[in-house]
Amino acid sequence: MFLMDFFFFCLVIAMTKSTHTPEYVRKEVETLIDRATSYDVDALETIYHKDLHIVILDRENNVKTSNKSEFISFFAGLKAEGREPMNKWADWHHIHVRGNDAVVVLTRKNDVAGESTKIKCSIDMVFENDRWQVIREEIFQVAND
Repeated sequence: MFLMDFFFFCLVIAMTKSTHTPEYVRKEVETLIDRATSYDVDALETIYHKDLHIVILDRENNVKTSNKSEFISFFAGLKAEGREPMNKWADWHHIHVRGNDAVVVLTRKNDVAGESTKIKCSIDMVFENDRWQVIREEIFQVAND
């Protein structure tokens, strides 16, 4: 009987953790890219964790940091300017999920400054309040190929 109970317990755990797979996390980051590139600040309010920390290293080695309210204000400003949606291109390198934490590494093309710039991103996520949230982004501008 113990073996049957253990099997049932494992089955229940596996079924309830379908949100904790690399495929599911990728879809969540695809949603982030879609909402951020179209300046959907309402969606970003739920995607970004309350303790969001952004670090941006530009090509001249200057570092900028932002928190959630600053980063969302940045996107709100772009929306208010009437900016066209940004490029959604992404090259996916690595997704790792461990428990309620995940990390996603990808390359993106960002044209927020008016020119296409390649960026390497490491996005840390945490599963809280029944959803994945971005808690940290490290963004490195790199030379375009």
